[in-house]
Amino acid sequence: MSAEMHAMVGAYALDALDHIEQVSFESHLASCPMCADELVGFHETAERLGSAVAVAPPPRLRTAVLDEVSRTTQERRVIPLQRRDRWRRRMPMLVAAASALAVVSLFGVYLAEHDRFADEQNQQEQQAAVLAANDASTTSERLGGGTRVKVIASDSLDRAVVVMHGVPPLKSGTSYQMWAVGSAGVQSLGVMGGEDLTEPTTRLVKGIKNADSVALTVEPEGGSERPTSKPVISVDLV
Repeated sequence: MSAEMHAMVGAYALDALDHIEQVSFESHLASCPMCADELVGFHETAERLGSAVAVAPPPRLRTAVLDEVSRTTQERRVIPLQRRDRWRRRMPMLVAAASALAVVSLFGVYLAEHDRFADEQNQQEQQAAVLAANDASTTSERLGGGTRVKVIASDSLDRAVVVMHGVPPLKSGTSYQMWAVGSAGVQSLGVMGGEDLTEPTTRLVKGIKNADSVALTVEPEGGSERPTSKPVISVDLV
């Protein structure tokens, strides 16, 4: 894939190419799935931004503004003809600058969305690899309070997929921390904040090869070097 052509994706989506560049890019697009995928993502991001709903101001705000205008003496500002001419000459540059800023802002949003999607896709691929591993083992536990946990682990990949239902919400100033527990001690598998809890909560963890169990504890916000509380969840690995 040509780096120069790839750099044109955003400009093409915003109709910012001249005719020759547009024809050249469309010829490249027909044979480049990566650029085609990025173009679709760019359009979807633009549509989401464009679908934002404006909220109408309350009627009392309009009335208050009109009342204030009626009480305020209006000063008529006269702009000299020479200054008007300067503004007319500068207007195309201002419009171009505003357009460039809009392109940069929109492209920044697109890149953030693209990176997030790439991270999610990478996580899904790694989870699928664990599920498909020849040595994958599954352990399920039903705990008190409606909490259910399933762990699919692969020693050969040194990874596990942990799926948790009904995880209790966290108190302010605390985090959940997952641990691999084995004869050699405990190893942190990652920290989760309240914003990471979904239903279900799914985590891909690495470092379970020598573990006998996986545990979840409540720790001070940001996590701890070692567990400081009893496990909320503890599942033995097969």
